Amino acid sequence: MKANDFVIAHLIEPKEQVWGKLIELKQAGIVIRGIDLKQTDTFKYQFRGEDRKVYPQTLFVPMRRVVQIALDESLDDLPSIIASICDYTELSPDELLR
Repeated sequence: MKANDFVIAHLIEPKEQVWGKLIELKQAGIVIRGIDLKQTDTFKYQFRGEDRKVYPQTLFVPMRRVVQIALDESLDDLPSIIASICDYTELSPDELLR
């Protein structure tokens, strides 16, 4: 994995999953700009309305909290999260997470 890849980070203490763009991956931890994985549908559909409830954040997560990092990738006919959101909103990945 490298900077600018879209990923799902599985974290502990507290247990959570963050989806977003990987900004930096270092021995000390990761920097990711994203949202809670459970909020991806709300994030996707809010672009068609006027109310915005979910905003991306830039987070540093120490490596002791990182259980695993998975690439957000398509599988057969199932699109990745980022592809699904971009198709629906007609925005680029950079426009989504500003």
